[in-house]
Amino acid sequence: WTGLRPQRRGGIRLELDRDLVAEVGAPVIHNYGHGGSGVVTSWGCAEDVAMLALGVAASSGVTLKPLDLPSELRAAVAAVTGPTRTS
Repeated sequence: WTGLRPQRRGGIRLELDRDLVAEVGAPVIHNYGHGGSGVVTSWGCAEDVAMLALGVAASSGVTLKPLDLPSELRAAVAAVTGPTRTS
C-alpha cells in the first residue's frame, strides 16, 4: 500500500528495549507508530534515538563518532553531541 502510515494506540513508541539482547545480540531502540506525523516528528525522534544510542554506547565503554555510523545517522549524532565532539 502506498501512503500507508500506521499509527499506534497510545502514541509513538520510542524506547530502549534491553530485553531483546539475548534474542538479537544487542539492545534494540524502538521508534515507530508516528502515523501521518512522521515527517514532522522525525527530527526530534532521531535526536532521542541518537541520545539513547549514545547512552548505551557510553555504558558499554564505547565511544561513537559520526564517522562510525551510516551517513544518514551522522547528522543526528552531530546534532546531539555538538560539532566539537563529533570528530
